[in-house]
This record gives sequence, structure tokens and C-alpha cells, in this order.
Amino acid sequence: MESAPALPVTGRPAGFLALFWQAVPWLVVAALAVPSASLLLVPLQALFVHIPINYNEGWNAFHAQRLMSGGPLYPPVDSGVTINYPPLSFYVVGALGRLIGDYVFAGRTVALASEAVVAVNVAIVARRLGAGPAFAAIAGLLFALFAQIHFSDYTAMDDPQWLGHALQTTALVLLLRDGGTVSLGRLAAAAALLLLGGLVKQNLVALPLSATAWLALCKPRLLLSWGVLCLVGLAAVAALATAAYGRPFFDQVIFDHRDFTGTTLAWVGLHVLPFLLPFLLLGLCGFVLGRRNPTVQLVGIYAAVSAIVGVASLSVQGVNGNALFDLLIALMPLVAMLGPETERCLGGRPWSAAAMAVALALPFFAISPRLGQVYDDESRDLANASQWQQAIDTIAHAPGPVMCGQLSLCYWAGRPSAVDFFNFGQRASRDPALADALASRIDQRGFGLIQEDRINGETLLPASAKAAIAKYYRVTQTAPTVLLTPRP
Repeated sequence: MESAPALPVTGRPAGFLALFWQAVPWLVVAALAVPSASLLLVPLQALFVHIPINYNEGWNAFHAQRLMSGGPLYPPVDSGVTINYPPLSFYVVGALGRLIGDYVFAGRTVALASEAVVAVNVAIVARRLGAGPAFAAIAGLLFALFAQIHFSDYTAMDDPQWLGHALQTTALVLLLRDGGTVSLGRLAAAAALLLLGGLVKQNLVALPLSATAWLALCKPRLLLSWGVLCLVGLAAVAALATAAYGRPFFDQVIFDHRDFTGTTLAWVGLHVLPFLLPFLLLGLCGFVLGRRNPTVQLVGIYAAVSAIVGVASLSVQGVNGNALFDLLIALMPLVAMLGPETERCLGGRPWSAAAMAVALALPFFAISPRLGQVYDDESRDLANASQWQQAIDTIAHAPGPVMCGQLSLCYWAGRPSAVDFFNFGQRASRDPALADALASRIDQRGFGLIQEDRINGETLLPASAKAAIAKYYRVTQTAPTVLLTPRP
């Protein structure tokens, strides 16, 4: 009896398995994209609503408004107006604000669009380091998720930080093109974008320093051209600033005094560093494995420099988690490098990339429990939007000068705040006479209304002013914010 002929090997099981391994990284992309998109729902709802998100919003809006109204962007320091940011963001937000009729809403829109540009640039950088499309997308999404969860105040908030990073990360993309082969034209474009980023926020120095160090180490022939381009750009900026703003620009921006504190650094160490640590370790592994690649060397230098600059910046009062944005931008492409490098080390086994994609997403589970709490305050404020509008109306109709702890409330009320709480508090800590003068004005009931965020007094104000408010003013409203009017 003859045995049945052997069936031909069709290869279908093996083919299916190969397709499965190829699909896993994209499944990880989808798993990260869903929470990232869901986190945007609240900021998008709040984009054009009169609710305060952060103290910076009204501060930026007032300065953009003054600029667009023909006033000086940088008044003399002794005028009492503090504006310690470079000028570019005020022109960008001012131009958009004129179109839509609200400078806070314009600033929120610019910030949201800029953060999206940064996330895309992070993915492009990962791609140019050698990561495949799926791992590049994972890098961009991990960056977006970490920023949305731990630095949620900056998502769609009227602040120029993301605009500066959008410009500078575009310069990084240019420098990494064609495996880091840089033409003179591309070098000039990158230098211009880095300089423009610095004209948005002067603390964005990590990437310019990193690019300079990379050129010195890896492309010394271009270093002289780079130095000339940077010096010419800085000289042009100095000349234009002198012509446009005069001495007040340098007094306000360049020679602005900042106090040092360990409070923010300690807070970040306790609340952010534990969640960032896995990505630091993964990024270090990605750098070590790909260190022979010149493009990986640039991003590795950027990560190291941004860590040093970030820690130093966090020691300065008034700087928050935004000091770590550069580090986050540099880390995620290095993390994505583990995909191709692991596959190479394991001899191209089909499951290696899939396993690494899952491994890269695992640190997200350490931060995912916070997903439901990220925008609790903003959601609550959205639900109370009508109450916020009533508070704004009350400020608008208050007699005499007013003071707002949240400057955006005074901005929407069409009233200038007589005191910039944060910057006044900084100056008063160095000059007690300023604190005494404000306390004396409060003693005389010189303000028709004072808005504060806290029922027990605004911590940004000097103690003498807080004591005078407690003595001569009474709380007339506590929700959604604290309003105080003079005692009879």
C-alpha cells in the first residue's frame, strides 16, 4: 500500500507570523496615538474660552496688545513694566491676535500648533537617525504623551516656549539631513532658525551649544563658517534691537535679574524624574548602540547638554518644567534607535523589532495612571465657564484701579492690572521700598478690586502687601476665584 504523497509546503503559517511581527510596532503606534489624541480634547475645548490656564497667558497678551497698539514693547525698567522675553513671539501672536480679536486665544493657537510641529520634528529626527517609520512615530508619540501628561499647562497655553522649540527643532532636522552631510546653505538656514528660536525665548541655548560642539568634534572644517554665521547673526540682532528698542531691551531681557531657588528643582526631582528615568536609560542605550553614526552623535550631545542646561535653569526662579523640553526632544529619537539597533544586534530576527516596540511603550504604563487627572482643573473650569465670565464682568465694572493675580482675567475685562504679581514680587524681594509702597497704597484702599487665586492670600505678593490686604479688604467672592473689595 502506497503512502499518501507529502503535501507541498505552502509557507502560509510562516508568512502570517512575519506579517504579525511587522504589524506589532504599528499596533504600538495606535495604542499610543489614542491616549495622545484623547488628551487633546480638553485643551481644544478650552482654546477659545474665557478661563485662565496659567499666569503667563495674560502677561503675554498684555505685552502683545501694547505692541500692536503702537506702544513700546520694552518700556524703561523704572516704568514698573517688566518684560524679560525677546520680541519675536509678540509679533507672531500679535499678528494672529489682530485677525481673531483676542491675544490670549492667538497665543494658545500658536502654542498648540508649535507643539505639534515639535512632535513631528521629533519623529523626523528619529527617522534620520535610522529608525524605521513605526519607531519614528513611536518617538514622536512618546514625546507628545510625556509632554501632555507632565507639562500639561504648556499645551495650548499662551506661552512662547513651544514656538521657540518648533523653530529650533526644524534647524535640527536640517542639520541631520543626508546623514549629517551639511552644505553651507543648510548650515546658514539652521543657524538662522536657531537664532530665531533664541529671539522667542532666550533660555533656548542647549541646541545652539550642541550644534557648535558637534561641528567642532565631527565637522571641524565647517566650524569657522558656523562661527562667522553665528557672530554675524548675533551682531545683526544686537543692531536691530538697539535701533528698534534702545537700551530698555538690554536692561529688560539681557540684564534681567533672576533669583535662585531649589524649590522647582526639588519638585521636578520628586514628581517628574522618576517617570523620565526609564527614558533616560533607554536613550542612553540607544546612543551607545548607535554612537558611530554622526547623526546619533549630534543628538547624543544635544541630550547631554540639555540635561546640564535644564538642571541649571530649574534653579532659577520663574522657570518651570519647560526647562526640560530640550532634554525630552533629544531623548525620544535616541530611544527609537533601539528598534533598528536591536534588530541588527540580533541578526535581523523578525520578532526583535516587535519586542522592542512593546518594550519602548512599557514606560508609558508607569505614567498612564495619571491620564485621567491631567486636565481635571481645566475641565472643572470649562464646566464653570459662566462663573468665570461673571468674575470677568465684575472686574470690568469695578471702580478705580484693579489688581489681578491671573492677568488674563484683567485682560478679558479690558482693565490693566496695576500690579504684575510675579515680577513685582521678584523686584520687591530685592527692594523693600517697593513692597512698602504697595502696602501703603493698599492701606489707603487704593484698589477698587483685587483678584487672587487663593483664599489665604496670593503667595507671589510680599508679606506686607498680603497683611494689608487681609486688614483692609474683604472677600466678596470665592468661586471660581477669589475677589476682594475694600472694607467699609
